[in-house]
Amino acid sequence: GLFLGGMSSSFVEAGIEILGGLALTAFVLFMCGGLNSSTLRLILAGLAVGFVFQALTNFIIFSSDSPETARAVMFWTLGDLSRASWAQGWTSIVVAVVLSILLWICAPWLDALASGDSTATAVGIDPAMIRVLLLVPVSAGVAIAVAISGGIGFVGLVIPHLMRSFIGHGHRRLVVSSAIAAAIFLVTEDTVSSPDYLPSELPIGCITGK
Repeated sequence: GLFLGGMSSSFVEAGIEILGGLALTAFVLFMCGGLNSSTLRLILAGLAVGFVFQALTNFIIFSSDSPETARAVMFWTLGDLSRASWAQGWTSIVVAVVLSILLWICAPWLDALASGDSTATAVGIDPAMIRVLLLVPVSAGVAIAVAISGGIGFVGLVIPHLMRSFIGHGHRRLVVSSAIAAAIFLVTEDTVSSPDYLPSELPIGCITGK
């Protein structure tokens, strides 16, 4: 989206990011054998696809004739909130609230899926249908967030597991607590990465990755 839409066209960029996110989600599902694949296979397939496209992105960046543009794009890929506008901020809030409500409503289904597909099927839940219902809007929401702030790693991976150790495995409480904890964590990391505390501003991804 960054290369096709341009950094100055946020709506075009967000649209391309959404389409790209959905296409990559479909590609990951195809690689791992469909919606009935195990969670481990989904994760491994996602990591493999992510590494391939990260390598492609790095190749495009370092092939650029403009050092300033390459540095700006590299800074963005590591996560950067300094260029976000208020309109983009409100868009992120709306997307986050809508997804949080959706996941909160679907929490009982997530609890059943966490126990295994056989358990979910036994209580009358179609695992493949639930995965489609959740993967499509979540992938679109992630794509919008990446279009606005770039790739900020490990927040969505670490925070839910950390909160699970404090509040248990119930997804209804986990969704709310993870959203609040992730927001606090991200704002804190953005503050730490500012020039007020460091010689120069660092991409947030450099800090969250540590």
